[in-house]
Amino acid sequence: MDKLDPLTLTDVDSDVKGDAFEYFLKASTATKNDLGEYFTPRHIVKTMVRLVNPQIGETIYDPFCGTGGFLIESFRYIYNNMARTEANIKMLREHTVYGNEITNTARITKMNMILAGDGHSNINMRDSLANPIDGKATYRDNDGSEYHYGYDIVLANMPYSQKTKHGELYDLPSTNGDSICVQHCMKAINSTSPNGRMALVVPEGFLFRKDLTRTREYLLENCQLQSIISLPQGVFLPYTGVKTDIIYATKVNQKIKKSEKKKEFWYFDVKSDGYTLDNHRRKLDTPSDLAKYEEFRKLDEDQSTEMTNVGFEIIPLDKVCSNSFILAGNRYRISPNITSKYEIVDFSDIATITRGVNYQRAQQTTYKTSNIILPADNITLSGELEVIKEIYIDQSIILAPEKQLRQGDIFICMSSGSKEHVGKVAFIDQDTKYYAGGFMGIIRTSTSRCLPQYLFFYLLKSLKYREEIKLLTQGANINNISSTINSIKIPLPSVEVQQKIVDELDGYRKIIFGAQSIVSNYEPHLPKFKTGNIVKLSDICEINRFSVNPEREYGENITNQKICLCVF
Repeated sequence: MDKLDPLTLTDVDSDVKGDAFEYFLKASTATKNDLGEYFTPRHIVKTMVRLVNPQIGETIYDPFCGTGGFLIESFRYIYNNMARTEANIKMLREHTVYGNEITNTARITKMNMILAGDGHSNINMRDSLANPIDGKATYRDNDGSEYHYGYDIVLANMPYSQKTKHGELYDLPSTNGDSICVQHCMKAINSTSPNGRMALVVPEGFLFRKDLTRTREYLLENCQLQSIISLPQGVFLPYTGVKTDIIYATKVNQKIKKSEKKKEFWYFDVKSDGYTLDNHRRKLDTPSDLAKYEEFRKLDEDQSTEMTNVGFEIIPLDKVCSNSFILAGNRYRISPNITSKYEIVDFSDIATITRGVNYQRAQQTTYKTSNIILPADNITLSGELEVIKEIYIDQSIILAPEKQLRQGDIFICMSSGSKEHVGKVAFIDQDTKYYAGGFMGIIRTSTSRCLPQYLFFYLLKSLKYREEIKLLTQGANINNISSTINSIKIPLPSVEVQQKIVDELDGYRKIIFGAQSIVSNYEPHLPKFKTGNIVKLSDICEINRFSVNPEREYGENITNQKICLCVF
């Protein structure tokens, strides 16, 4: 490393060893040899660094630094925006960026930092969670001067869905790694920093999971939440398909007076990050939504009109606090306006929903039992129940009778990896032996107000329903609608009018299905023929070489091919 020290690549727009490591990661994940490390895409790293806007004299910390992408980009950002004095350069190289990495990737990180121009390299191979930093604690130097522990800025992409044995070291003890990672990042901020701030990539489940409610409350109590950036599912492919968000907060690790607390935060939903959302992640010609966010990254209230016009949403914190501190912005979107000559009611006013059977894999059998579970595969997008997949559960398991599909039920897909399939429905026209699966639900209407067939047709055909499902869907790998379906608006005519609508639509469906049956069962009949003369293809047709040259496409001998002229 001493040999590498004189070689600086500050102006080279590449994390050199990181490029090699990224290539290695892609190759390893392609062969299913998952190293458990996710490489943060460079354009996302740059967006986050520009968001926190680090300055010379500030300290930056990444507790899960991997190959050092956040630290290197922060180093470059400061270098390119500071006065190039000897004192500044010394401070940048020796007292600015700090990082921990639990694996021996830390060695690669050190080399990356040295190549970027950091001659000191404050990188340690260390388990950050086992070594919490208390930004409220103090220490004295050799001269007796008192200082606070901690840093001015934390930038990180934390490990997802891990378990930890170090939870007792934190304010909210837990074995949940998501909770402890967030707490670690917050506590690591120097509480006396004029503007201690944090940009942190979290799995989307952190924003709404019930077991993390107290952690979200802790977050809001100890910082000013400025914005949440919802990243599209697929930005971390090929390493993981987990959907993620960026949390940006200021005045972190500070108790903020109630009178000074913000009343809302900005939510921004990134539809495209400028790359394809598949394993190839090819660059697109269309602009990235991240550029829209960066244009308004100062979150200036004077620009609120322009911000809402480009997709920013204002999320009131009073609603968040009264809703289990759920931070997923799509939970607070106003449903599309429904105009109708009929009464508009909430779903929960006319129907109930029962979740399907939750079972363990060990309870499944390879032989048939009377406990038959139906997953989402059995509902077509056209609203039909076609039983193509049955799951058998051990006969000794007692299944709740209300989870069995009965006549008049609406069978609905509540969770799916596909946004197209979540919310799809099928009508159950007779009692069955089947039970709804764990990702499924059973809708039952109050028949005195709403005919089940009417609600089925509405959920099947209404574009407004599909819009609302998109707004209410949440999840990381799996898209869920859960109990949020209760707030969907339904136009409700009288029962008599509902029956007329049902009869008409049911008649159309029968006609359509009858026609489809005729087409699928149709077999063309050709009469018997006698063998005729054998001729060349070129004798009976003209070859047009100006459109497709058959000789070039199919070989030089194609026009000499012989066919049989048949006599009917």
